[in-house]
Amino acid sequence: EESGDTPPLMQESLMGAAKTNEILNDLPKAKRYYERLAHDYPKSVFGKEAADRIKVLSDDEGKQDVESLSAQFATSN
Repeated sequence: EESGDTPPLMQESLMGAAKTNEILNDLPKAKRYYERLAHDYPKSVFGKEAADRIKVLSDDEGKQDVESLSAQFATSN
Protein backbone atom coordinates (compact mmCIF):
# COMPACT_ATOMS: atom_id res chain seq x y z
CA GLU A 1 0.00 0.00 0.00
CA GLU A 2 1.34 3.40 -0.97
CA SER A 3 0.83 5.08 2.40
CA GLY A 4 1.94 2.10 4.47
CA ASP A 5 0.30 1.60 7.84
CA THR A 6 0.01 5.29 8.53
CA PRO A 7 -3.09 7.38 7.99
CA PRO A 8 -2.61 9.59 4.95
CA LEU A 9 -3.78 12.57 6.99
CA MET A 10 -0.63 12.40 9.16
CA GLN A 11 1.58 12.46 6.07
CA GLU A 12 -0.37 15.37 4.60
CA SER A 13 -0.09 17.24 7.90
CA LEU A 14 3.67 16.78 8.08
CA MET A 15 4.08 17.89 4.46
CA GLY A 16 1.89 20.94 5.08
CA ALA A 17 3.89 21.90 8.17
CA ALA A 18 7.17 21.46 6.28
CA LYS A 19 6.05 23.55 3.31
CA THR A 20 4.61 26.25 5.56
CA ASN A 21 7.88 26.58 7.45
CA GLU A 22 9.77 26.62 4.18
CA ILE A 23 7.65 29.53 2.93
CA LEU A 24 8.17 31.32 6.26
CA ASN A 25 11.92 30.83 5.72
CA ASP A 26 12.31 28.70 8.85
CA LEU A 27 14.41 26.19 6.94
CA PRO A 28 15.76 24.22 9.92
CA LYS A 29 12.21 23.58 11.13
CA ALA A 30 11.01 22.73 7.61
CA LYS A 31 13.89 20.31 7.23
CA ARG A 32 12.98 18.57 10.52
CA TYR A 33 9.42 17.98 9.28
CA TYR A 34 10.71 16.69 5.95
CA GLU A 35 13.19 14.41 7.73
CA ARG A 36 10.47 12.95 9.92
CA LEU A 37 8.24 12.38 6.91
CA ALA A 38 11.03 10.80 4.83
CA HIS A 39 12.15 8.64 7.75
CA ASP A 40 8.74 7.45 8.91
CA TYR A 41 7.16 6.96 5.47
CA PRO A 42 9.97 6.40 2.95
CA LYS A 43 7.83 4.48 0.44
CA SER A 44 4.95 6.95 0.29
CA VAL A 45 4.60 9.72 -2.27
CA PHE A 46 4.99 12.32 0.48
CA GLY A 47 8.00 10.54 1.96
CA LYS A 48 9.75 10.52 -1.41
CA GLU A 49 8.92 14.19 -2.01
CA ALA A 50 10.23 15.01 1.49
CA ALA A 51 13.52 13.24 0.71
CA ASP A 52 13.84 15.38 -2.43
CA ARG A 53 13.17 18.58 -0.45
CA ILE A 54 15.81 17.60 2.12
CA LYS A 55 18.36 17.43 -0.70
CA VAL A 56 17.33 20.89 -1.91
CA LEU A 57 17.51 22.39 1.58
CA SER A 58 20.89 20.76 2.18
CA ASP A 59 22.35 22.39 -0.93
CA ASP A 60 23.56 26.01 -0.69
CA GLU A 61 22.08 26.93 -4.07
CA GLY A 62 18.77 25.30 -3.14
CA LYS A 63 18.66 27.21 0.15
CA GLN A 64 19.25 30.49 -1.70
CA ASP A 65 16.39 29.70 -4.08
CA VAL A 66 14.04 28.98 -1.18
CA GLU A 67 15.13 32.13 0.68
CA SER A 68 14.57 34.20 -2.46
CA LEU A 69 11.10 32.76 -2.92
CA SER A 70 10.30 33.38 0.74
CA ALA A 71 11.39 37.01 0.38
CA GLN A 72 9.09 37.39 -2.64
CA PHE A 73 6.13 36.11 -0.60
CA ALA A 74 7.00 38.48 2.25
CA THR A 75 7.10 41.56 0.00
CA SER A 76 3.93 40.67 -1.91
CA ASN A 77 1.74 40.93 1.20
